Order: sequence, then C-alpha cells, then structure tokens
Amino acid sequence: DPHESPTDTALREIYEESGRVVSVVKLLGVLVETSPIDYNWTSFVFLAEVPYFEPPFCDEGKLVWLTIKELENISTPPTTLPIFNALVQRQYFIFEAIYDGELQLQSL
Repeated sequence: DPHESPTDTALREIYEESGRVVSVVKLLGVLVETSPIDYNWTSFVFLAEVPYFEPPFCDEGKLVWLTIKELENISTPPTTLPIFNALVQRQYFIFEAIYDGELQLQSL
C-alpha cells in the first residue's frame, strides 16, 4: 500500500492471508529479480514465529503447513529453495536473480 514500510506490509499480509495478528517480524533478506523485458521485482522476506493453527481459506492460493523435507519435493520457482534454506538457517541474504528475455534464470 502507498506509504507502507516493508515491515508494515509483512504484518498486514500475514493478517490478510492467515487471519493471524503478528506483532514481531524479522527481516531476513531481500530478493531482487531483473530481466531485459518488463519484469523487475523486489521482495523483502521476513520471518515470524507463530504457533500452529489450522490454515484458513486464502483467495490467493492454498495455505498449508509444510515440513522442510516437503519443500524439496514441490514445484517452486528456482529462487524459492535458496530462500527457504536461508530461512531455516536463520541467515540474512541478498539474492539477485537475473533472467533473460524469455524469463529463464541466468544467475542467482
């Protein structure tokens, strides 16, 4: 939203998609994706500790809990597993993903 900080955005998105109010999030990293066509994106990745709850309906996709092992077996964009690995290790990261004109990842 206009004039919203990345932290405020994370808190709002958690609430909108899960129905949970979280008061503390930790910035864990940044992913910047660029290409020579009209695709340029910056994502701020936050970590929040929450107790288990039954995932509610989400109109942006199916919200589910996954184990770390299950993450390795689902279809995700090539930038996802490095982010998940950093999250698990609690390591701060800055990833720069460079795509070609067909949106094929060239480097990360």
